[in-house]
Amino acid sequence: RLELQTIEYKTSLDKSIDNDSQDSIIDLLIILKDIPMTYELLKSTLIGHSLNNAKKKYPNTKIAQLAKEIINNWKNKCSKPSENNQFSQDSSKSLSNITDEDGNINLSIDKSNEIETKTTVDIPFDYKALLKNYSDGRIKIIELISSHLRADCDDEAAKFLSFCIEDAVNSKYDNEADKKEYKDKLKSLSFNLKQNKVLREQVINGSIQMNDLVNMSANDLATEETRIARGKIAEASFNERRSDMYELKRS
Repeated sequence: RLELQTIEYKTSLDKSIDNDSQDSIIDLLIILKDIPMTYELLKSTLIGHSLNNAKKKYPNTKIAQLAKEIINNWKNKCSKPSENNQFSQDSSKSLSNITDEDGNINLSIDKSNEIETKTTVDIPFDYKALLKNYSDGRIKIIELISSHLRADCDDEAAKFLSFCIEDAVNSKYDNEADKKEYKDKLKSLSFNLKQNKVLREQVINGSIQMNDLVNMSANDLATEETRIARGKIAEASFNERRSDMYELKRS
């Protein structure tokens, strides 16, 4: 499903570039920024080529800035998959199909004005004992989610919550019986917990319960900016189809 969705975004992006529709390009780039990209997805969709085309056609613009940010992010996250680690984020091997022509994309994020407040937790639990009989794959994804949650809570809280998140997913999608659904849901949750600060805070303060979190759609998990951009794309696509139908009736 994600591959088909990415291909659809690529087609829309290529068409928007050809039509010089810069607002549509920006909306699509905002959506692509939140796609949980993988090496396999880049290889099968060639979406990296479309981003490079947008960056080259609109230098020194918001489009070029967004495209560079996405390319840089994908270069860091996507490498040839490791046989021993389904969730590997080794960035030592970059991909030629998303590499900038000058090979040097630098982004700086100023966090000097941010005030960090982290939630603490006092829960008597033995983390190592809980994971004693867990497979390496389950432990790795729990630790990955924990690393995202630590942005807004202490280490103990992050460990406990990530354990609960994985347990809730495993209860719905058994990691052995429904392996693909299990991995897809955890990848989606991990990605969005990293990107969406509001979602992280809601999970940490308990306003979103684990069972509710597991049943949230990709749109529910996304940032508000991404949801707005997706809405604009859907509306534009609907209006285009309606216009095509009108032209067919006239002819």
